Amino acid sequence: MWTRSATASPAVRARRHNETITVLVKASAATKAKVDVRIYDPKGTQVFRKVYDNASFSAGVTRTFKPVWYISATRRLGTYSVRIRIYAAGSSTLLSDRARAATFRVKG
Repeated sequence: MWTRSATASPAVRARRHNETITVLVKASAATKAKVDVRIYDPKGTQVFRKVYDNASFSAGVTRTFKPVWYISATRRLGTYSVRIRIYAAGSSTLLSDRARAATFRVKG
């Protein structure tokens, strides 16, 4: 069983700046897994992906991942969403999925 959450900081960000996503993941048993963090634009198009493969988890201990995404000048304005997917280490076997784990807004 997996517990996963995310926050985006700041919640509103202008183009040409970095957005930091703080992802918290906890496994109920000791294991290794692939943590896949994705950002989707207001139209649902994936614009960023960061994968942490072979991440080690101790039972009941929360791990923190902090991917940073640069928002270019050409990105759409509006609300972006963060998705967290957990896969078996080194494979494509999906173990957990949380769409809209966090949201943030890009302004002009």
